[in-house]
Amino acid sequence: MRNGGRNFSHEESMAMLDFMVEILPIGGEEWQAVEDKLRTAFPPGCTKESISRKYTTLHRKGIPTGDPNCPPEVRLAKLVKRELGIKANLGD
Repeated sequence: MRNGGRNFSHEESMAMLDFMVEILPIGGEEWQAVEDKLRTAFPPGCTKESISRKYTTLHRKGIPTGDPNCPPEVRLAKLVKRELGIKANLGD
């Protein structure tokens, strides 16, 4: 791990987001479940904090103007954001 943060591979990012769709983490125990699944799939793993930072970075990315091809991890992160809002009754 670099001092600036953990680098996620495309496969790790997609797995992380798949686990997030499955669990929809709002509380600490749910974030821990995502971390546990990701550590099992990609040892040595990562932390809840690094997962949260990566997810935030992805869901905040804008879709390129004039480009209909949104990267799959950004598209999935935006889906997770929407589903988390529904779960938390906060809307989009």
